[in-house]
This record gives sequence, structure tokens and C-alpha cells, in this order.
Amino acid sequence: MALKITENIIIDDIDEVISRMQELIGPETFDINSMMNFIENEKATKFYFDQKMQGRSEGDRAAVYLWLDTGYVSQRDRTIFISLLKNEYNGTFVGSWVGDYYRLFNNAAKFFASNRKVIFENMERFQEKYDRKIEKRTQPHLNMRRSTNPVCSDVFGSIKDQIVNRTAEHGHLETMSLFDTPSDVNKMEKMNLFDSANKEEKQPEYIWEKTAITLEVFNNLLVPNWKTEKGLDRYLKTIGTRLAQLIDREEDRYYVLNKYKDAIVNTGIMDKFGNDFLVLYRMNLSGKFSEYGNYKPEKLIRSKADFMSNEFTKDQAIRGISPISFIDEDVKGFCPSIEDFDLDTKDLCHMIEERRSRFPENLQSVSSVDITSKLRNELMMGLRMLQHDRSYVKLLYSAKCGKAMWLLPFHINTSIMEDPELVMVITKSGEFYHVKTIYGYTDYVKDKITALSLYSKVW
Repeated sequence: MALKITENIIIDDIDEVISRMQELIGPETFDINSMMNFIENEKATKFYFDQKMQGRSEGDRAAVYLWLDTGYVSQRDRTIFISLLKNEYNGTFVGSWVGDYYRLFNNAAKFFASNRKVIFENMERFQEKYDRKIEKRTQPHLNMRRSTNPVCSDVFGSIKDQIVNRTAEHGHLETMSLFDTPSDVNKMEKMNLFDSANKEEKQPEYIWEKTAITLEVFNNLLVPNWKTEKGLDRYLKTIGTRLAQLIDREEDRYYVLNKYKDAIVNTGIMDKFGNDFLVLYRMNLSGKFSEYGNYKPEKLIRSKADFMSNEFTKDQAIRGISPISFIDEDVKGFCPSIEDFDLDTKDLCHMIEERRSRFPENLQSVSSVDITSKLRNELMMGLRMLQHDRSYVKLLYSAKCGKAMWLLPFHINTSIMEDPELVMVITKSGEFYHVKTIYGYTDYVKDKITALSLYSKVW
């Protein structure tokens, strides 16, 4: 889901930004609405840099990075930024990589290794300049010093109504309200986001932008097993993260590389004629998932001539490419017993309370204690079913951590023959398995399951 701040400034994955911010400062502290209002209305929130990370002004042709100051600081008291990279073809700044200045300067030093020494010199200068620039702000940061200006709670109500009305008005688009998750107005009032003298705030527009590749693949599937176009789009982008892992391991049966390190990948999806969709991936320089050197889908490869025109060799065009795999050997042998799990009742209750907004409406009033008690029984039943049918456990690939996790159905009021209301996500840490989180059994989750079992039924 992309967020267009201006015509030339685009956050290409706002969901990833939200997830990363919640990890860095906690879901209770972070508020997307607060962040956007801070970026758009506070002073000195946009910082431009060249390849040597020397500060540049807006419109300077030498600028390649744009950092957006989120208004939040990390536990180390470092300001957190969203880093965008300039698209050399149209001049727009696009990206969604989140981190403090220290981490972002280090990333820049990796991309522009020849400038490493001067980049770290400029990092020291930036620290001094930053403190001077934010002196004129009415509120230096959102989760540090607070503004003394009173907050008008009516402003929040007005903004929420505007967003809800806009979502209804543009129902034909994939939109996301800033208030998708329940929020406490009193808690938001404490954030002191608004000055009563401020002008009417411009609201961000949340729209998932369809891509030509996604639309063409979605309309020509051999088996129309994706619930939504968005789910398929997410799958094609997640391949880019997995691809970089495979390249690093030199598992080249899943791709071919040209001299520019562009890759052609077999997506594992077949068209109406039973042919594999092959896609050209190029390095994503926006910085997102840069620990894997993330790739982004560029275009479909339809013929051997397409191989040649994109600087691949004749041998590569002739060679077969295996469908991409997200499953490593350590994930395949999942068949634990209940004794292999470390289930902390207190942690489970806390996790359920945090994830309650994901649950269906009919479960909102069920207590966390009851759900936690039911979870253990459901987990035991799932593990027994798994002993009889290996397909009972499903896999989910996390692009963020670069590994697969296991899913089991979680029935509360439904029978085992019906669709579950919830899904439990299982990971392994050290010697034991854990229930990491719980999802509602939505189309989003079904498409995540489909991504790792393209031609199997869900449950």
C-alpha cells in the first residue's frame, strides 16, 4: 500500500513503515496520524542528501536521498527517519526504509562504498545541524518534549470523520483508514499533535497502487486461487526478498543473473496455457529490506528474445529455471509434540489483547483467559491432526525476517469441519516452539498461505 505525500514524495509500502515503527517504539506509542501530521506541518522534517551524505536543498539535482523525520525517537534517543531514494528517471523520491540516522548513514556507506570515509564525516556534521534546525519547531519530537499548546479533541473527531467519508466515497479503491485499529482518544490527546492556531490539516491519501505486472498475471492465471489482486501483488514483491537470499547462497536453479545483477525468476505461477510466469527483477535501491539487498519486479519475460534484449545470454534463455522455493530444509520437518512448546499463559493473554482488533466481531467480547485456554486445546488437536495429514499445517513466509513460519487453524466457536475464525502463527526460538501471534482468518491470510502452496486448497 503506497502513500503519496506529494507528487514527488511517495512512501511505497506504508504497511512496512507502520510495522517497523511499532517495533522500534512500541504499538501503543506509535500513531500513524501523528506521524503524518508531524511530517507535513512541523518545521524541518525533510532532509536531502547527495551520494556523500552531504546535506542538499530541495530541488538540488545532486540530491539522491530524502529523509522524512517521523517525529519519534528510538529507545536510544535517536530520531527515527523514513529514507526515500530518488528515481533517476522521473525525479520522484520513493521508499519505505525506516531507521535512526546512525543506521541510515551506515546503509548509505554500503551503497556508496567509495565515499565511506566522507559519509561518516558528514554524519557528525548532520548531528550538529539537526539540533539547530529543530530549534524552531513548536514540538521537537512526538515522544519526548511535549508542546504546551492545548489539544482540541474535536479536531481528531473531525479528521476521523473525513477519512471515513473519503473511504466510503472512494470505495472502488483499496483504501485504508488511519483508524483501522481501535484507538483511545484520550491517549491521542496526550500526543499534543495540533496547535489550536494551525490551519486545517491536509489528510494523507492511502491507496494501494496496482502494477501492470500484477494485473496481467492476475487476469491470466491457470488457477484463480488468489483472493485479491493485492495478495498476488504482495507475493510478487516478496519474491524479491527471497531472491536476494537465494543469490547470497548461490542457489541458482531458481534464477539467472546478467552482468548488471538483474535476475529472471520463475515465480511458480502458471498462466492459462500452463506456462510459468517469468519475471525480471531489478535491485530496489530505496533501501527497503536492504539487509537482503531486496529486488523489485520490473516486467514479464515472455520469450527467449526478451532474455536477450535484457542482456542475458543465449545459454540462459535456453536453460530451464526451477519454480522459486521459500521453504528451507529446517522448516520442512515440522512435527512437534505439545511438550516441544513453551507456552507462557501471561504472555499469551497479553498477546491476545494486543491482537484483539484482528479478531472477528463475534469474538471481541470473549475474554482473553477463555481464548488462551482454548488455544492450548486447539494447538494439541492441530498437532494430532498433523500426525495424520502433513497438509494440515500451512506455511507463511515473512519478508521482514526472511524465513517461513507455520500456521495452524484456531477454532473458537466453529467446528473442525468449518473454516477457523483465527489462525495461530508458530515459530521456533532455541529449543522450543512458540505461538508468535494470531491472525483473523481473512482474505489477507488466505493469500499469504496461497503464496507457499500455490495449487493446494487452504483448509
